[in-house]
Amino acid sequence: MLPPETIKALRACKIPVATEGTHISTFGFGDMLGTHAIITITADSEDLTVDEIGILRLQLEWEARHYNPNVLQKPLAMVQGHNTELFRKSDNGWQYRRASWTVGPQWMPVEPIPDLMVLLDTEVHKHLPKDWQAFK
Repeated sequence: MLPPETIKALRACKIPVATEGTHISTFGFGDMLGTHAIITITADSEDLTVDEIGILRLQLEWEARHYNPNVLQKPLAMVQGHNTELFRKSDNGWQYRRASWTVGPQWMPVEPIPDLMVLLDTEVHKHLPKDWQAFK
């Protein structure tokens, strides 16, 4: 479980913590307007390092560039209609999913990757590797 100080650091970076792994339960309230987090991390994740929080913030900035630039000025980075990227950290490493995934493996890769940046490089951004490499 994420300790309170890590949750506070994530929120300072505009990254909410998902309580149950779906967009609706992500914030503890239902959002009927279809506004969803750009990225989030599950509450049952292992504690994060300062570097990992920074990498998640980098991922948020990568995704946010597709929306109104002011999205990162909000208390939490949320946009209407976004398919939230959820991340989780276990003892074995990192996995991710999209909130809309309902069939097949729910978390990718099936075998967690120990390093968050490697997960982003090899899984999350495998379709746009040059753009991602130039951005980071």
